[in-house]
Amino acid sequence: MNDLLSAFSPVDFAASFPSTSRAYIADSIRAGVDPLQLAAELANSPAQGLATKGWPRWPSDLLQRIMGEVHTLLCSDDGKYQTLRDKLRAEAHLTAQVITALVANAVSVSLGLAPALCVPFVALTLAAAVKVGLGAWCQASTPPTSVPS
Repeated sequence: MNDLLSAFSPVDFAASFPSTSRAYIADSIRAGVDPLQLAAELANSPAQGLATKGWPRWPSDLLQRIMGEVHTLLCSDDGKYQTLRDKLRAEAHLTAQVITALVANAVSVSLGLAPALCVPFVALTLAAAVKVGLGAWCQASTPPTSVPS
């Protein structure tokens, strides 16, 4: 196996990557990142390797833009996502029932009670957690600003 691998140079392996990934790897190595460490990170984190494919074309404020859109979806009544919000609301009732039943069952097993006795407590606790958590996130997150398209 060593004989087979020694026939290849690092350039042979790098040539198999898309050009944007090769540029990312070359820039990282020039910046002093250990090639073996870089290879381990790319192997252990498929998202990192995937992210390098669009790396030079992505705007530097991509995460800020995504968070702005999430804020618009969850924290406002903006018409941009009204259809999606309507679909989520339509599915929320059934989803909430299933989650409540599952959590109530788990709680009832732990407490040695009938699941039906735990449902009201679990439903109120989950509703409060979602309402408070969403409210806190909406207050803490920055509302979207106009971002050039």
